[in-house]
This record gives sequence, C-alpha cells and structure tokens, in this order.
Amino acid sequence: MNKHTPGPWEFDKTSDNWPGDTGNEDILGSIIDRDGGWHICRIWEDVSENIEESKANAQLIAAAPDMLAMLEGLEWNEYHIGWKCHCCPVCMSTKDEEQHTDGCKLGNLLKRIKGD
Repeated sequence: MNKHTPGPWEFDKTSDNWPGDTGNEDILGSIIDRDGGWHICRIWEDVSENIEESKANAQLIAAAPDMLAMLEGLEWNEYHIGWKCHCCPVCMSTKDEEQHTDGCKLGNLLKRIKGD
C-alpha cells in the first residue's frame, strides 16, 4: 500500500505556483503539506460549480489526514462495556481479532481509505 503525504495539510489560496507553471486564473489554490510545504493537489475553480462549493471541497480535502488519524485512533480504542476491551466502537470486534465484521462502517471506511 502506498502511503499518503503525512499531515497536517492546509488549503493555501496563495500557493498555486507549481514549478514550470505559467499561471492560471482558474486555480483557487493548493492543498499543501503544512510542515514541508509540498503541494498535494490543486483546487480548480470549476465554472459549473459554485466557488463556495469548491472552497468547501478544498477544506474537506485538507482535513483528510486529521480525519484518518482520528478514525485510526477510534478503531481499537479501549472501552468499558461491562468489561475492559480494545474493540471497535461500531461492530465491537476486538483488537485481538484484528478484523471487523463485514457490515462495520468504520472498518469498511478504513479499508476504502487504505485501499485494502
């Protein structure tokens, strides 16, 4: 599995000058790695979309590494449900099993994100 560029990411409205770029007015900005300054992707102004929708999409993309970290932290967290266990809060599978039930929304979401 390929690893994504680690977060934190941010939407930078001024960061649209990629190497070799001649400039483009249709670019709203870029998603960048806040620590290293690496460009993750560009956010384009789509004439068929509302510009506010494009900005909202950019904010969602920029939050992706933080959301993934939170989901991974929840996956096998310690819970007290009459007994202490490290289990999924959705399907209640235990960390020892290391496998979610087929219908577990958290497990299936993490599989989609990780490409499993």
